[in-house]
Amino acid sequence: IIVDEFQDISVDKYKLIKEMIQQKPDTKLFCVGDDWQSIYRFGGSEVGIMTEFEKYFGAAYKTYLDKTFRFNEEICEISSNFIQKNPGQLKKELKTIHTTQDASFEICYTTDRSGNNIILDICKKINNTLIAKNQKGKLYILGRYYHNEPANLSEIKRECPNLKIEFFTIHRSKGLEADYIIINSMVSGAYSFPSEMADDTIFDLVILNKDIFENEKERRVFYVAMTRAKEELFLVSEIGNESKFIREIPAELIERKNFLLIDKKEILKC
Repeated sequence: IIVDEFQDISVDKYKLIKEMIQQKPDTKLFCVGDDWQSIYRFGGSEVGIMTEFEKYFGAAYKTYLDKTFRFNEEICEISSNFIQKNPGQLKKELKTIHTTQDASFEICYTTDRSGNNIILDICKKINNTLIAKNQKGKLYILGRYYHNEPANLSEIKRECPNLKIEFFTIHRSKGLEADYIIINSMVSGAYSFPSEMADDTIFDLVILNKDIFENEKERRVFYVAMTRAKEELFLVSEIGNESKFIREIPAELIERKNFLLIDKKEILKC
C-alpha cells in the first residue's frame, strides 16, 4: 500500500488502511509526507498519525528526505528555524542545493493595512530588474484570507509585463511554487495572521490529538507560504501592528539586510 501526502491523513483513512493491513498481515505499507506542511486540519487531517507513526502502525523504518530542490539556503534557514519551534513536529536538518549572494528575504512595512501600494512597488522593482536582464519571472501574492487580495491587482499586472502575477490564499497555493512570493497582511488583530479565530468546539469531538503549542496549525500554514518562494520572499506588514510571527524571526537574520522597505522609502535598520 502506497500513501502519498501522508501528512494529510484523516482518522477515517487511517482506519481504512489498518483494515486493509489486518486482512492481509504480510502487507507492506509505504508512506511519503512532510509533517511540516500539514495544513488541512479543518478537513480532518491528523498530523499526529504521521509524527507518531509507530503508535498507530507498529515498528517502521524511516528515511528522511532532507534535501530540497526549490529554495535557497536563506529561505531554507528562516523557514526551518521557524517551524521547528513547534515541539510536535519531526526534527529535520533540511539542506538545499541552491545558494545565492543576493538578498532573498525582506520585511516590508506600510501604513496601509491592505498593502496595495507597497506590493505595487515591490512588483515594479522586480519587474525592472527582469527587464534589465531581459528575463521573465513568476510571482505569487499570498494571503491568509481571500480578502487579502490587493484591490489594485489588475494595475499591478499591467505595470509589470515581465512578471506573471497571481493571487492565492495560502491553502490554495500548497503544491505550487514561484520565483517570487509576497505574503500580504502579516498583521495582528481581527482577521490576522496567525488567525485568532477559534475552531468550532465540535472539532473537539472528532480530533485525536489536540494542539499543545500556541498557533501550531497556523505556524505550519506560514511555513507552507514561505516555502513557495524559489528566489525571493517578501513579508508585508503594517507599522506598529505586525504579526507575532514576524516578531519571532531572529534579529540576526533580519539584520543581514541593510534596510527594510517602507512605503516607497528605504530606511536604515537601527
